[in-house]
Amino acid sequence: MFAIRYAGIGEFRQIEQWYLMGRARNLDEFKEAMRIHALAMFNTGYGDRDGNLFYSYNALLPERADGHDWSGTVPGNTRNTLWKEYRPFDELPTVENPKSGFIQNCNSDPFQTTTGEDNPDETAFSKNYGIEKWMTNRARRAVELYGGDDSINHDEFFRYKYDKSTQKNRNCECKSSISLMHSRKATD
Repeated sequence: MFAIRYAGIGEFRQIEQWYLMGRARNLDEFKEAMRIHALAMFNTGYGDRDGNLFYSYNALLPERADGHDWSGTVPGNTRNTLWKEYRPFDELPTVENPKSGFIQNCNSDPFQTTTGEDNPDETAFSKNYGIEKWMTNRARRAVELYGGDDSINHDEFFRYKYDKSTQKNRNCECKSSISLMHSRKATD
């Protein structure tokens, strides 16, 4: 027999939080709405006309006991695996007003949201939280483009936003070109 427990069970204040997030007039009001902490997930980005940038790996992260592999099935016959508390919103991985001037998240590693030292410290978060630590191709490319240009104008922003290439594609194109050159030499 199995039992399922998921973050946010019994939570009903999501609509209130979404409403207050949408009504926020500044970063302080936005973070206050986020502190309701009713949304079980969603990477959240914020920007305003005052130039503030904010990213939150918004999640209800259960405070789980050590000694179990929380990525799979855990024993249900002990209170040791029955978590009841969540890590508070103000202790989630966040980035606020990074020196780089940009934040990004493409459903990827929250510890690589920007460039430089303004990323959250990965060592401050237990493996028990199950925070994803992979970078999607889109995220890698966003960091490469936005992180590689310290003065982005309007046209560059949209060119970067709609960019469809990846380092992997460029590597394949390069290898294909080299293979083609070698095959032509072999037939000459």
